[in-house]
Amino acid sequence: MPDRTLTCSPRGQPHRARRILNFLSTELEKTSLEARYFGSFYLVAIMVFELTGWSFGAYRSLALMAMLLLVLTATFMSWRPNLAVVRWIRTVLPGCMLAVSLVPFRDAWRSLYAGHRVRALDSLIVGCVIMAVFLLTCVPRLRDRPAFRNAAILVLLGALLIPLANIVSGLAVYKLDLVAGTTAEAARAMWAGLNPYDVRLDYYGATIVHDAAYGGYKYLPGMPILYGPLIILTGARSVLLTNAVLCTATAAAVFCLSRKLAGEARYFPILLFLSTPIVSVQALAEGATDAAPILLVLVAFLQWGRSSFLAGVLIGLSLSMKPVPALFAAMLLVPSEKEEWGHYIAGIVLGALPVLPYLAWSPRSFLNNVVFFNLIRPPDSTTWRYHAPVWAGRVAMMASVLTWVSVCLWCFVARVGLRARLYAFFVITLGVILAASSDHDNYALWWTPVLVILLGTLGARPRSSAAA
Repeated sequence: MPDRTLTCSPRGQPHRARRILNFLSTELEKTSLEARYFGSFYLVAIMVFELTGWSFGAYRSLALMAMLLLVLTATFMSWRPNLAVVRWIRTVLPGCMLAVSLVPFRDAWRSLYAGHRVRALDSLIVGCVIMAVFLLTCVPRLRDRPAFRNAAILVLLGALLIPLANIVSGLAVYKLDLVAGTTAEAARAMWAGLNPYDVRLDYYGATIVHDAAYGGYKYLPGMPILYGPLIILTGARSVLLTNAVLCTATAAAVFCLSRKLAGEARYFPILLFLSTPIVSVQALAEGATDAAPILLVLVAFLQWGRSSFLAGVLIGLSLSMKPVPALFAAMLLVPSEKEEWGHYIAGIVLGALPVLPYLAWSPRSFLNNVVFFNLIRPPDSTTWRYHAPVWAGRVAMMASVLTWVSVCLWCFVARVGLRARLYAFFVITLGVILAASSDHDNYALWWTPVLVILLGTLGARPRSSAAA
């Protein structure tokens, strides 16, 4: 008898692997064409964001502005689908998608030639993901063949290799950045009974402002409290293991928010999240601790409209780790009902309690390192302000703050839904980053999860008015 174990179970049903492939194929077909096109453009844009030459100065700012333009175009097409210009854009999207898919392959070749093998693997997988989505979307003859469709789905599942390769690389070769390193030192100082804001553990910070008083820990005590236990037990590289758990939870939060926006399960946003190399590089190879506060912010968005107190607690916990991005979300999640304001504020106060002991212990050192350092630090080479006059930076920062306040007031007065608040969070975050004195790679962890949710659910029509 022929061997049927690869295709059928003993009961004659399709094999489990085949059922999974069929399920994923069906889920991809539920994703709108706009989501597939703009999701692919996002992957190319995020690759350009990391390219040598685009990582500094005005070029990085242009890459961020391209992200804003991408979101605005996608939103415009969703809101006005019958306009002539929108129909014309739809006709040129396939060609544009095919053209931009070559960018990751080119980066993979250059990275391999330069010896950056993990980056070459990341770029190659991203290029294959874009090409698979393109063929499944734009080539009906191939799409209708089960063998090709299953092969394409397997290629999409290859996105799992990006986080896996980066955490293996980070554990094998020490790559922890300054954020992870100072967090490990702060955890050890706290374990020894010292105040991390009085201990000089950030020599870079003290150097750029030419004052030893700014050599303490630059983030809030919730961060070393979270990462501290594993750091004390197994060393600084345990930051990567903690981040692996946090990134898995972030993927789950992306799925839950996407389901809430779309009214049904959507897996395409998770594919985009896993296929974002900068997230895996920063969190799983270099140990950026921003994975913790943004996860809490995403869960707070999930709790908006359900429990004001719990949303406040999550925002407060995020604030107890790092002031941003929690500050951007705090004003957006203010309940519309006055009766809930007290619960929301009480939750924030409760979540931020870990800050109080260290603020009371050494107020001057705490404020110097957490607040005043960010106000006086000079612009670095990652932002356009590095070569711009001082007044231009101040004007840009004032404009970003005004935009921040205006958008928050609009959300509150208009009582907009969850999707609009996520759009507002994305716009506020990128606006402040564009005006800030630095734009480091770890900042991308603040807005990429929200962006993949918005792009991955384009065209969805939620049944719940709260998500509209």
